[in-house]
Amino acid sequence: MVDILHGVEVPDPYHWLEAQQSPETRAWIDSQIAYTDSVMSGVAGVSDLRERLRALIAVDRVDTPAIRSGWYFLHKRSADQQHAVFCVREGRPGDYAGLPDVAGWHATRGPRVEGWV
Repeated sequence: MVDILHGVEVPDPYHWLEAQQSPETRAWIDSQIAYTDSVMSGVAGVSDLRERLRALIAVDRVDTPAIRSGWYFLHKRSADQQHAVFCVREGRPGDYAGLPDVAGWHATRGPRVEGWV
């Protein structure tokens, strides 16, 4: 696969990995995980490092709002949530209201909110 960006050909030899559920991609991911595990299993302190990294990345996240006709839209995710909640509020002051909780949708690979216009 070759992309053309601003008239320049840019090869993308890993384009096939974008098909996340293809058997080839799954096999490649599994082999990478197995290789990483084999290398990391011999490293002293790796379990402590893993726990420390989990603690450091377990933070609340609030995206910058998109403002449309006086309405503020954003994604919020607390440290204990797997997926962000799509939120909205009218005007600048006030609390955001969460729109339908899509966490269950992700679990069933159903519809999901990816963004807004």
